[in-house]
Amino acid sequence: MRYREHIDGQQSTLNLIPLMHTCDGIGFRGIIDSKQIATTHCSVFNENLAYYFYGRPAYRLKREDCTGMIQLFPVCFIIEPAGISSFKRAYPFDTGAFDAALYQQHVVSKLEMSQFEFKPNFDFIKKFVEYIYTNNSNYYKGKATLSSDDLPPLAAELQSIVHIINNKGLAQVDDRCTTIEVQSDGPLDITNGSVKAIIMPSEMLGDESVTQLLIDYNIDPITYEVYRSSPSSTTSVILNKASEYLSDTGVI
Repeated sequence: MRYREHIDGQQSTLNLIPLMHTCDGIGFRGIIDSKQIATTHCSVFNENLAYYFYGRPAYRLKREDCTGMIQLFPVCFIIEPAGISSFKRAYPFDTGAFDAALYQQHVVSKLEMSQFEFKPNFDFIKKFVEYIYTNNSNYYKGKATLSSDDLPPLAAELQSIVHIINNKGLAQVDDRCTTIEVQSDGPLDITNGSVKAIIMPSEMLGDESVTQLLIDYNIDPITYEVYRSSPSSTTSVILNKASEYLSDTGVI
């Protein structure tokens, strides 16, 4: 309670950043056919959830195949937060990595994951971002402007979060450790106008179902080129594409 009350007592004038949901081409096809981002079973929370990252396409595809098959490459939905049907939880990091104990050297022992849980609303998220990062641009880059010395000595949760952000030696994890995870326990209707843009391989525009989706629901395509490489190698490309979009729309 102390952790949430401390954040909730802050002020924020920041713009709300879109949510990002990443899948591969096969998942994209399923979303087009069903017209929704569906929930799936989560082994960490033992319930059906849909996962999003606040403002950053931080999800990583695990495939390392050296292939040019576009069906295996990432597709990132950029979504207005109001579009999610049910805000279940939010955390300041990837809960899967926390559950796998990848942060254990940087988190005060005895703290459980539930103690880091946000209040389930976007005003709280904006307050957290401004308090820790000052602005949306620093948040996107994972650069905290708050140091441990600025925090109350007994703010164990906040001390742990700042330590994770500022520690560049977390070899086992990526920038998901500094990205806010948002969970929904309901599907997202992609026809409700909340999907603003989709980052995808340029070849996917050659599929009639893709172009029809973009036209029918006024979604902006943001494309990148696929070469003979692994799908996971496109991470920095998608980060740059998303950053350009957020900058062009005045969010960061």
